[in-house]
Amino acid sequence: MSRAEDYRRYAAECVRLAASREDVNDKALLLHMAEQWRQLAQRADKQQSEQRAGNGS
Repeated sequence: MSRAEDYRRYAAECVRLAASREDVNDKALLLHMAEQWRQLAQRADKQQSEQRAGNGS
């Protein structure tokens, strides 16, 4: 499994946890964390693409 896939899994878990919380602050924090994981996944995808391009793969 790639790093990007791991990060997306973490994001999904944050969203799942947010859905189960009643406290608005907890929900907001977890959703913010999910967005940060999604951004990391995008960066990891970009890095992987750049590495492939650099290696001629």
